[in-house]
Amino acid sequence: MTRPDAMVPEQVIGSRDEAEHARLEEARAQYRRLNGEFTILENFERRLTRQIHEKQEQGRDDYVRELVQRRISVRSRLEEMRVRRARAAEAAGL
Repeated sequence: MTRPDAMVPEQVIGSRDEAEHARLEEARAQYRRLNGEFTILENFERRLTRQIHEKQEQGRDDYVRELVQRRISVRSRLEEMRVRRARAAEAAGL
C-alpha cells in the first residue's frame, strides 16, 4: 500500500484540471518572484549609474572604473532575468 505523502502530485490533486490549475499557479508565483528580482536589479543599476556620474564629477576615476564594472555585471544579470521572466510569463499564460 502506498502512503499518501509518497504519491506524486497528480495522484494527490485528483483531476487533470486541478493539476493544470496548480501548475499555472506555481508558474504565476515564479513569474512574480522573478519580476520582483528584476525590479531590484533595475533599481540597483540606476543607483550605480547615479554613483558613476557623481564620482566622475569628483574626479574619482579609480572608483568610476569599479562602478562601471559592477554596472556591466548588473546589466548582464538584467538581460538574463528578462529572458527568464519572459519564459515564466509564457508558462503562466500571461
